[in-house]
Amino acid sequence: MYRYAFTAKPLGSALASVTYPDATPSPSDNPVVTYLYEDAATVNAYAITGIIDENGHRYATWAYDGQGRVVSEGFRGRRRPSRRPRMTIRM
Repeated sequence: MYRYAFTAKPLGSALASVTYPDATPSPSDNPVVTYLYEDAATVNAYAITGIIDENGHRYATWAYDGQGRVVSEGFRGRRRPSRRPRMTIRM
């Protein structure tokens, strides 16, 4: 069973971690992926700034500007996600 944990934010909550099922009977040793929200700017309060994998290693990092736009991203030790959002502008 997947388990989701949330962290309190000023206007609601944000995903804090996902615990994944494994083959062992005890849920206490299941892999956990943690999501970080380290930007204190109000506009970025819900912007994910990092992901920590099940081994405790940070493998993704994002930084934002004052308007909430991504200004940098980094992925360590893993392939960068291949699916990127696409936007089509029609006139």
